Amino acid sequence: MIDKNAEDRRIKEKGKEVRGKYGKERMQILFDFLEKLNRYYGFPYYDMTLYDFAESLEKFTKEDLSQTLIYLEDRESTFLLKFNEIKNACKDAKQDRIRKEEMNQDPEKRTGCDMPEEIRDLRKNYDLTQNEMSNLLGWGGATLSRYENGALQSDAHERMLQMIRQPSNLLKLLEDNPTAVNTEKREALIDKLTEQKEKDLSPTKMYIKWFGNQEPNEFNGFRKLNLEKLSNLILFFCRGDGVFKTKLNKLLFYSDFAHFKQFNTSITGARYVRLSFGPVPNDYEFFYAILAKQRTIDIKEIIFGEGVAGEEIFTEQEPNLSVFSDSELSVMTYIKNYFKDFSCGRIVDFSHSEKGYQETTEFDEISYEFANELQLSLP
Repeated sequence: MIDKNAEDRRIKEKGKEVRGKYGKERMQILFDFLEKLNRYYGFPYYDMTLYDFAESLEKFTKEDLSQTLIYLEDRESTFLLKFNEIKNACKDAKQDRIRKEEMNQDPEKRTGCDMPEEIRDLRKNYDLTQNEMSNLLGWGGATLSRYENGALQSDAHERMLQMIRQPSNLLKLLEDNPTAVNTEKREALIDKLTEQKEKDLSPTKMYIKWFGNQEPNEFNGFRKLNLEKLSNLILFFCRGDGVFKTKLNKLLFYSDFAHFKQFNTSITGARYVRLSFGPVPNDYEFFYAILAKQRTIDIKEIIFGEGVAGEEIFTEQEPNLSVFSDSELSVMTYIKNYFKDFSCGRIVDFSHSEKGYQETTEFDEISYEFANELQLSLP
């Protein structure tokens, strides 16, 4: 708790500045307001500066404040809503001041918070006014304006800003607050958000969100997952006669790791894990299912005998080789030719001899650092 005498001295130091900006009559109303808050609600006004209140209440008219004082005196419900709005604005102002002081002492505290221009861009992307967005979020009218002009948002408000970046969350707010935005704009926004939500829930987007959102590191070959390259690399190996899934997984592994061995980056950014049949792309079944649903590939079950079956992947679609660099094309071609006569069993046995396989356990991710130990003698 801040010492009341110390805070009184601070208020006096601010006195001239505040009175010059807001006028003596308005300041008297503010003093009365603070006194009533403390008397009826135990509101710790001495834990704030008068300047905080003057700043936060600038949007309210003198009549607003006077009516609120009447409510505090006779407890009529007529002014309850306005009182709560003003009280919340006061609390926001105090929190803003404290966080600004912390940020001035330690700029790193801004890390992770939306910048003013990011908040404005978010609002304008949805074609909302400050008042409309404030109504949807349940904030005081001045709060969003302060954030867009550089005020440091509270933790709770920062979480809300992050939340509404997801179309499904903003749709829920529109449903819960049907009068926050006029009908015409609300309907247009619902259509836009619904379309965006469907795109965000597409299998490809979900795959990237779940499996490909990692920063470059030793487990993706220091490259973010590139689905375009991964898809076309699969087409490169499957075009024509097709290839069994077990062998395809090894061809992808050797392509990425061989390129890393020579050029210190993978081709696709895929992550590989150790399974009993050798290295495989992480969650490969999910990605193959996406390609099959998009009719990019065709997966056929092949029966070899009683109780023995395998899946072969075919495609009639030509790979787009323009997405690959010369070094990537060179490695891909080398891998395809090197293993063209390998059966599934032979390439599985070959992969079991890799150091990256032998020094990991089931389901472990395989570091690209093991690429330097590949058995292949690259050109």
